[in-house]
Amino acid sequence: MASPFASQPEFFSSDAALTSVAEYFALLSDPTRLHVLALLCRSKEGLTVSEIVSKSGIRQPNVSRHLGRLYAAGVLTRKRSRTSVVYNVTDSLIDQICDIVYRHVDREQ
Repeated sequence: MASPFASQPEFFSSDAALTSVAEYFALLSDPTRLHVLALLCRSKEGLTVSEIVSKSGIRQPNVSRHLGRLYAAGVLTRKRSRTSVVYNVTDSLIDQICDIVYRHVDREQ
């Protein structure tokens, strides 16, 4: 059975489309960023920077940097809540992609 990805020959002739896909995967290529995303995907109400730091043990400047990159890519929303900012995942596909890749890698080990 051909995958939808492979069955779209016009996709492979578009450098812009290939670049967009590569940039999306590059966004998911950092283990720290994946850790932050996993925490956010599990949270229904979203998380603040300090909550992510507390749950992950990742230093605050690193959390902020990764949140900034995810926000700039349109993967997260942020909403001011009194004195802090709450981050949420807006792209539900992120969780699905990470789950598929994790199950594939886990099966390979």
